[in-house]
Amino acid sequence: MGTAHPTAYQHFQRSQFAYVSAIGVCSVLFYLQLIYSDRTVGSEVFSLPNFYIS
Repeated sequence: MGTAHPTAYQHFQRSQFAYVSAIGVCSVLFYLQLIYSDRTVGSEVFSLPNFYIS
């Protein structure tokens, strides 16, 4: 019982760190894509859902 609590706490810390780091990586990649992408390419990507809906 005494050793089960620290491992569960460490598992929670690892999962929380993975969740936060994944959000950080995705936000940084999205920010870089906004900076370096061409405006025409961005508009084409954003118009794809409308094309599939219609």
